[in-house]
Amino acid sequence: FQEVTYFLESRDALNLRLREKSWGPNYVRFGLTMADDSKANSSHTLRVSHTRTFVNRLGGEWKNQIWLGSERLLSTEFYQPLDYKGRFFLLAQTGVSETTTRLNLTGSVSTYRVEAATTELAAGIRLGTVGQFSLGVRYADSDAKVTSGELDVEKLDAADGGVFAELVLDTYRNLNFPRSGIRVDARYRRVVEGLSADQSYHRLDVGAARALTKGENTFLPRISFGTSFGTELATFDKFALGGFANLSGYERGEIIGARYGLVSLMFYRALRGLPESPLGSAVYLGGSLSMGHAWDHGEDIMDTFQWGDHASGGSVFVGFDTLLGPIYLGQGFGDGGRRVSYFFLGRAF
Repeated sequence: FQEVTYFLESRDALNLRLREKSWGPNYVRFGLTMADDSKANSSHTLRVSHTRTFVNRLGGEWKNQIWLGSERLLSTEFYQPLDYKGRFFLLAQTGVSETTTRLNLTGSVSTYRVEAATTELAAGIRLGTVGQFSLGVRYADSDAKVTSGELDVEKLDAADGGVFAELVLDTYRNLNFPRSGIRVDARYRRVVEGLSADQSYHRLDVGAARALTKGENTFLPRISFGTSFGTELATFDKFALGGFANLSGYERGEIIGARYGLVSLMFYRALRGLPESPLGSAVYLGGSLSMGHAWDHGEDIMDTFQWGDHASGGSVFVGFDTLLGPIYLGQGFGDGGRRVSYFFLGRAF
């Protein structure tokens, strides 16, 4: 609602007057990501999303996305609460994508063009105002072609069918530059050969972060890990590290494996006393450090934490919290003199 007013009619009667928003129920958001590394590899993607709220009396939402550039996506999803309190819900989503992925499958990084179609159906429950839990079924079909690098690699096309469970907890008050709260993401998938998949395996990915602020300084420690419980993941379903605040300085996908572990610490400081500008008055200066690795050996989940063989990376960035969304300009650094420059319009972490 745009405005809520009230007055007491009597000791036992409260009169509310609600004025609906003068904008909506259709909302359009734009995003842009750009990255260039020291090896002359670059990527750029324009992202557009459309959300139609209050499709029905229970508050259904319809969301559509289009990505253009290095990554291409066309997707649609429908979120349907099952009661007026919105405690239970159904979610259906489907889409097709075409992405350029650089992965180290043969000892050196090669470039692949991956085409995929994915459909998911889920039912879930909202956990108050802090999160939700859902169970669902998933089917995906992908095909990849080598565009540069080593051509003699394992099978590149794959079918993926199975079930999944997902938990999200989020108490961040500012999604763009959180200054307090926690964020937990956990997703488990059981891919079953009998459900149209080419092979059966498990995949668990868990991450947790907490924002801690003192004065104008915010620290955001995060830990994440993933495992396949000793099963063999499909080629393009392996855990991939690299990218902004995720071993910055490494290319996304330069480090992959059937299990991984990662710890990171992000810091940013709000700069006050700056004049108003089209970029907004909220400006942040920050950096990040991260350490971790991904492995294909071992069958015990604790093997993820064999830190004798790890990679490290860091970054420095400036961020703007604007009416168009957050804007980030950053430089990433990694082992061996690796460097990557980043520009994001939209959330980067």
